[in-house]
Amino acid sequence: MKPIYLPCCITVLAALFGGPVQAAPVDVILALDHSGSMKRTDPNRDSVQGVELFADLLGKDDRLEFMGFAGRAETLLPLTAGSGPAVRERLSRLAQALPMNGQRTDFSEALRLAYEDLIVAAAPPDTRRMVVIFSDGQLDLGDAAANNTAQALILALLPEFRAVGIKVYCVAFSPEADLAFLGRIAEATGGRALRAERVADIYKAFIRLFEETDQPLSIPVRDGQVAVDKTVRELKLLVERDSERERIRLVDPSGKEFDGQDKALGLEWRHHGLFDRITVPRPAVGTWRMLGAAGEKKAYLDSDLDLGMEVHPPVRAGRPVEITVRLSYRGQPVSDQRLLEGLKIEVTGHGETGMSLEPLAWLPDAQTGHPGEFHGRLRFAAEGDYRLAALAENPVFQRRREMSVTVLAAEPAAIPPPAAPREEGPSPPAPVPTASIPVPGPPPPTAGDPSLSGLGWIVALNLVLVALVGGGIWFWKYRSGQDKQQTLALRAARKSTEHGVPPRRPGPMP
Repeated sequence: MKPIYLPCCITVLAALFGGPVQAAPVDVILALDHSGSMKRTDPNRDSVQGVELFADLLGKDDRLEFMGFAGRAETLLPLTAGSGPAVRERLSRLAQALPMNGQRTDFSEALRLAYEDLIVAAAPPDTRRMVVIFSDGQLDLGDAAANNTAQALILALLPEFRAVGIKVYCVAFSPEADLAFLGRIAEATGGRALRAERVADIYKAFIRLFEETDQPLSIPVRDGQVAVDKTVRELKLLVERDSERERIRLVDPSGKEFDGQDKALGLEWRHHGLFDRITVPRPAVGTWRMLGAAGEKKAYLDSDLDLGMEVHPPVRAGRPVEITVRLSYRGQPVSDQRLLEGLKIEVTGHGETGMSLEPLAWLPDAQTGHPGEFHGRLRFAAEGDYRLAALAENPVFQRRREMSVTVLAAEPAAIPPPAAPREEGPSPPAPVPTASIPVPGPPPPTAGDPSLSGLGWIVALNLVLVALVGGGIWFWKYRSGQDKQQTLALRAARKSTEHGVPPRRPGPMP
């Protein structure tokens, strides 16, 4: 694609789509631990400068609240819109004046107050909400019972955070910080826990938090240079210095050099410990160079030409994950083929442990029927946290978008369902033997067979019963015959007496 066509294409797109589309705003509450141990772990108040740097990077539509906590939490700066000089100066004064003399460390107080403040604050429906807990210690309320009670309160409150979409991010400053518990808090709400044991790590942790929350659009920095195109409205440069005495210089496309003392071109140059933040409104088209610093360099921008990236769930290790990359102009898909011609899209990534991912495998129909939309698949070898970066570039413009993604463990192998249990019932009848197969009878009982003695007892008892019954019947008949014979003899005697014949003595029965 010939570079000369791009300004023409952008002018046409601007006429079609109107003004710029603003990114979704962010409401952030920064909760800074001011317990007494911070005097020892942060003697130079680098945490305060990290807070100032974080606030300096927020967009003009984002809102920031600042609170301190130790044994109790207190809101020092309520949710305030904008990141202008007045707000930054007020935040700086409050943070610097916060005494590091707290006797206890109670995360539950900070979380409870932050939740209440975010819930009652009126905000647009698409506002993203987050809480940042910065601490150098552990949950400490004086005794184990109080610690257990506070921990139970925190664990009971975390589902409420997740239900309303409030993410908690934690920065564990110093080796003494309870990263395990802070990580548990962050994970339960979809946030992240970071460790910052060195001074430089504090600033990088807050930069990482800014990139996690705002997911800013950026331009890749190559050899200290960035290429600015006509669609860029504002350029924000973040440059790390090896020491606070190191001097940073900025060179515009015409070759003119600037430093932190220059106010030309509307430059805003701010020092934050080991980092300089330089804002250039309406930068000139061409290559800008950063001189005098060998540390980390980043270039964020506001632009009408945007790049988006979406990771489609489920995101599990060992299986392809579909990723969509979209190029848009003022919120509308880019359809001008002259703008898309020669466009290169790539997605790279690495795990938190530094493990690099295989290059993105684009689908055969990488450019679908939707203009400016590309689909690809990425495979994650293991579970864990990954950082992805999408890059779109051609000879004229470059856009970069980063995001974090948590990869779940691989799905367990499918286990076949258990066989249906057999219904209990009567055993099937044995097959009937045929006539040609003799069926042997039961074996004869032996003398020692216990079943024989049992049978003998039964037979003997039956014989005794028969004898008794038979004897009783015979005796009954005998007595009945005797009684009958005597009755007849008495009757005969009475008759003989009546006729003068002596009675005959009865003899024995024949």
